[in-house]
Amino acid sequence: MIPIHLRRCGWRIFRPMARIRVIRAWSWSLWIFCLGANSLWAADTEQGKILHDKACITCHASLMKGHPSLIYTREDRRIQSLAALRKRVQRCSVAAGVDWSQEALEDVIAYLNQSYYHFR
Repeated sequence: MIPIHLRRCGWRIFRPMARIRVIRAWSWSLWIFCLGANSLWAADTEQGKILHDKACITCHASLMKGHPSLIYTREDRRIQSLAALRKRVQRCSVAAGVDWSQEALEDVIAYLNQSYYHFR
């Protein structure tokens, strides 16, 4: 039995194989959308390292007495989640005066997460 709302829109005229193709097309579209939704999957960590090294090392070295990576590995680090890391990188980019695109921000976040934090 075909539901009334599908009968009104002409769903009944499709043959069963055509219905399957339509459903498959929608499934693939949804899968591709979900794949792109997680920006860390698509982030470029090499580019993130380049951006990080160019904009962040000087400030972090001054804060950590010449050892910039200690800001990420110290015992009392403040960043405890991926959301907190994202906020911190956005704040630091403003403080450093860099005008990064959203893609560049995601690259830096992915680099830091892969190298130091390992959040999921």
